[in-house]
Amino acid sequence: MMAFTHGVIGAVTFAGASALAGTPEAMPLTGATLGAATVAAWLPDVDTPHSKAGWCVYPLALWIERRFGHRTVTHSLVGALLFALLCSPLLWLPQLAHSHALQGVWGALLCGYVSHLLADAATKSGVPLAWPSRARWVFPGHERYRIRTGSRGELGLFLIFVLLGVLFVPPTAARPEVDDGIRKCFVGSDAQGRAGAHERGVARWPVWCSACSRATVSRPRPS
Repeated sequence: MMAFTHGVIGAVTFAGASALAGTPEAMPLTGATLGAATVAAWLPDVDTPHSKAGWCVYPLALWIERRFGHRTVTHSLVGALLFALLCSPLLWLPQLAHSHALQGVWGALLCGYVSHLLADAATKSGVPLAWPSRARWVFPGHERYRIRTGSRGELGLFLIFVLLGVLFVPPTAARPEVDDGIRKCFVGSDAQGRAGAHERGVARWPVWCSACSRATVSRPRPS
């Protein structure tokens, strides 16, 4: 896929992971973490100098492409593990620097990197997740339903993630209630609300809208 598609998918994927995290402080949704997820979503393509990431480190990208080829080691679980280990100092840096600005950056980087592998698995050629095995991992299984890089199908996927970003990514870190709303949308209402609905004989579901407010839809329970 193209760099702009990977960037949007990486940012929105991390936003969703942050919203669903049981401990939001471990994966805070900030400008730093969103930026980290976006950049990390480009990094697996460092294996070719023809990509944006590869162009920035041209000698390294050229060496990787000649030594391993495109969509090999950097598009595998081995590559993801090596990347996680290289970035592991970021797990302790916020405490050592006494700064909250870097909190959650390691998780954002890893989330963005993995989102790239999953997105490329949805393309025609797939990815070698089990490298050095040459087996290609793809989804959906039928090639007809997978996306060709640079096609209108990729543009449609890009627009879908842009829409998800507009709906679910808070514009600033000063709106923590947005995270809470997304979490409740996917996980469900709290136990007290469900108990009260049960006593009144109705089934209730939380509904998420673009205004980030909660509403409920009710229907009588069958007798």
